[in-house]
Amino acid sequence: MKLIKQNEGTMSFAAIKEKIPTILTFNDWESANTSEKTPQPRWFVNSVFYSVEYVKAGLIRKDAGVWYLTEEGEKALALTPQQVFEIAHTAYRQYQKENDKHETIDEDVEEVSELTDEIIVAEAESTAQEGISKRIKAMNPYEFQDLCATLLRGMGYYTPFIAPKGKDGGIDIVAYENAAGVGQRIIAQVKHMPTTAIDVTVVRNLAALLKKDGDTGIVFSSGTFTNEAIRFAREHKSNIRLIGSTELVKLWIDNYELLSEEDRLLLPLKAVYYVLK
Repeated sequence: MKLIKQNEGTMSFAAIKEKIPTILTFNDWESANTSEKTPQPRWFVNSVFYSVEYVKAGLIRKDAGVWYLTEEGEKALALTPQQVFEIAHTAYRQYQKENDKHETIDEDVEEVSELTDEIIVAEAESTAQEGISKRIKAMNPYEFQDLCATLLRGMGYYTPFIAPKGKDGGIDIVAYENAAGVGQRIIAQVKHMPTTAIDVTVVRNLAALLKKDGDTGIVFSSGTFTNEAIRFAREHKSNIRLIGSTELVKLWIDNYELLSEEDRLLLPLKAVYYVLK
């Protein structure tokens, strides 16, 4: 949970697995594989096993190979590890009671074959996400802008304005629900900053552009957002969405079949699409 917080609240499953051994030292028993069926180190399998409790407690969220720290999880970091564990464990027991489930989570997890599918799928999703994110990061700013506009079109919006090269007045894309330019209007800013979290200033500037009732503002980023930016967007009276690289990839996959063959070439994910679906 601390690692995810340090990574602006979101972290891929693969990155978590890679990072943990660099900050914690495991003994031979903890480092040993749990079984031939699940050739994974015991510390890792136990982490995945117990993470179920943290999900049920609302402390973390998992989606398509990415783990997120929730608001409840961020608040819980002020407590001791043991207190957080008790919160998660209690929530899981309550979940079992409400759903008439009686399986237990043992502290010495030896029989973990039921985790095999979850781990394989999560690692495949995470590896795919990492590869796609690298592809996005390698784009230039205008290629990334075209990618975001293409996604909006795939979701059924019309994009009569896409900023040309040069100054754009703070607006990179304008989209409407239909070709007549009526209904919901989307004003988007596109920030191709893969190594820098987008700060609240960018979101405030976008909010100032939302002048019509019903306007929706979107900030697309090839990276992430600071917690302050996320909080501002969530609490603002206007509808503001922050779409970082992880959600962008997920939306692209979810809407892949709606894209034209030409549009799909911007981010060719046919094989990945079918794996993740």
